[in-house]
Amino acid sequence: IESYQNAHAIRKALAAERSVPDLLKYALNCRNLAYLRFYASDATGALKLAREALEVTQPLYKRDPSNQEVMRELADDYQELGDILSEARISAADTDIEGDFQKALDIDEKLAGISNDPRQSARC
Repeated sequence: IESYQNAHAIRKALAAERSVPDLLKYALNCRNLAYLRFYASDATGALKLAREALEVTQPLYKRDPSNQEVMRELADDYQELGDILSEARISAADTDIEGDFQKALDIDEKLAGISNDPRQSARC
């Protein structure tokens, strides 16, 4: 975990420059460190890091909703948050596990060119 924490500090400093590639790498580092924290029985720390990743990718997506790299990272971040919440069996007023998974699915469908419209062609 220590090397991920060191990388986290470095990525955070680089992300301060606000370049999209550095911000995406920082979000990925948050997500990886969240997994490590979760499997080290630190669900609170994992949730904090998973939410931190979303705090990075959500504004990037709002700024450029057609950027597929940003979309992929955002979907992964929602998926991660949903995974942690469901695995830790956390239920609180401010959590929406199903909503997090649905947001990830919606982005994945957009990336795959699949429509939610039932009138469109069949989905796999």
